[in-house]
Amino acid sequence: MEQRPYKEISIHAILAHYGAIVFSNDETDIILTWDGTMQYNVFAGRFDGRYDLIDTFFRDGGSVETARIVAADWYKEHSSFNPGP
Repeated sequence: MEQRPYKEISIHAILAHYGAIVFSNDETDIILTWDGTMQYNVFAGRFDGRYDLIDTFFRDGGSVETARIVAADWYKEHSSFNPGP
């Protein structure tokens, strides 16, 4: 099984390593970071205050407002809960 480079990471370590542009959603324990250019990193909470890096994707983000729209779209597409039939 492949090991992720940041298996357990605190919110403070996310801010220190990935920068100050962070998006969160009140309904989930998922955090997105934006590097100011094109790279977004997605972190999921572990119920103990730490986070796992679960995804990295690239989209144009020319401004903070555009990055907010990209983050909102990602949340809409990926963070809905489906309990099944």
